[in-house]
Amino acid sequence: MPAGTYTGGASVTLVTELPDRGPTLTRRAGHRGPDGPTGSLVPRTRTRRKKRAGGRPPPACGPEAWEVHPAMRKLTLLTALLIAAAAPAVALAVEAGEQAPEPRGAVTLVAHSLGDPLAVHEARRALRTAHRRARPPKPPEPEPVAVPAHLQAIAQCESGGDPTAIGGGGLYRGKYQFHVDTWRSVGGSGDPAAAPEAEQDRRAIILYERSGPGQWPVCGA
Repeated sequence: MPAGTYTGGASVTLVTELPDRGPTLTRRAGHRGPDGPTGSLVPRTRTRRKKRAGGRPPPACGPEAWEVHPAMRKLTLLTALLIAAAAPAVALAVEAGEQAPEPRGAVTLVAHSLGDPLAVHEARRALRTAHRRARPPKPPEPEPVAVPAHLQAIAQCESGGDPTAIGGGGLYRGKYQFHVDTWRSVGGSGDPAAAPEAEQDRRAIILYERSGPGQWPVCGA
């Protein structure tokens, strides 16, 4: 049957000839024969999807990308570990007013880990070790000092001898109820109420020797 449109009965037959497959028949129901209108037929177009070589293209993002691209997963994990390992050294440098050091050892681990199946485990362990070593050591506890009787009486009056006491709406802190400015003037740092008791005793002795009992107008009288 040559290519063309044939009507008859209650259907219309469309004959198309494709170069590679020969004539094909497409039957459309719902059209009347020669005695009535046949309507119009829109030729069907056969399209073929182009296939990429190697199958479906890998996803660029999302959970599937982690499974398809192990290198991306390693790089993301190692970047997070690198930031965590470098944070203590950067914080110490900023506090000291110095330029933050570059974590060269961790960068080397990242650079050499992408092709090694055991790289994530080894890098994680090495960076944990580097993180522990980067932590500043705790300062040694100050040795207890002999507190004179008059300072013991002041401490008992001010705070009941409690090194963590806070009074005056937060302005006066610690065993001797130091104001923060006064505390710093005698060499203290941080919160007086958080300092070890021996450190508070030492700073109170310095303050008493320098200014006398007038620094405690109520309890020092």
